Amino acid sequence: TAIDEVGGVGLACAEQGCTCKSLGWKFGPMQRSCLCCGHPSPRHYSHFNKSIINPITRYGYIGDGKQAMLTLKHSVLDQVQLRRTKVGRAADVKLPPLEIQVSVKPMDEKEQDFYESIYKTSCAKFDAYVAKGTILHNYAHIFELLSRLRQATDHPYLVVHSKNGAPGEAPSTPLPQGKPLPACAPPEVDPNYYCGLCQ
Repeated sequence: TAIDEVGGVGLACAEQGCTCKSLGWKFGPMQRSCLCCGHPSPRHYSHFNKSIINPITRYGYIGDGKQAMLTLKHSVLDQVQLRRTKVGRAADVKLPPLEIQVSVKPMDEKEQDFYESIYKTSCAKFDAYVAKGTILHNYAHIFELLSRLRQATDHPYLVVHSKNGAPGEAPSTPLPQGKPLPACAPPEVDPNYYCGLCQ
């Protein structure tokens, strides 16, 4: 039903016998008033806007805005949000069983020497961050140092020929001209392919 300006339910329309108190009634070309009785169109009230959107817009995430965020989470999202897990949807997805295989492969002398040079360079940079007291400001650089160490254990080319290159390192062996750079191909796959660091 329509709510008039006084707050009653269609009182002005009921007195004149007009049926414009339903929300589906057409209120003229400008949607301002009923064409029959002149009753203004119903005023729409949005509880969601009043209790959630407006406080968040006005106050951000503090005070009433924080309370509105909590209301949004507990009263709205927790009620309607679907939470799906692999276990709950296992019959639909049919994933193969997860198999984890850990294999330990020792580094040879060249690989160990390369890794230790990267490790010492990384330690020096980390110690510089500690001495300056800027560890929290350089967490992305520290993550990059750790990533370089991990890449060095996979293959030296991942570090030496990456976009940024190894910290303080230059490629000791040029790349073979016209050759791809995937993981080392065994001789039975491509007898002409060779890796300068692995050979």
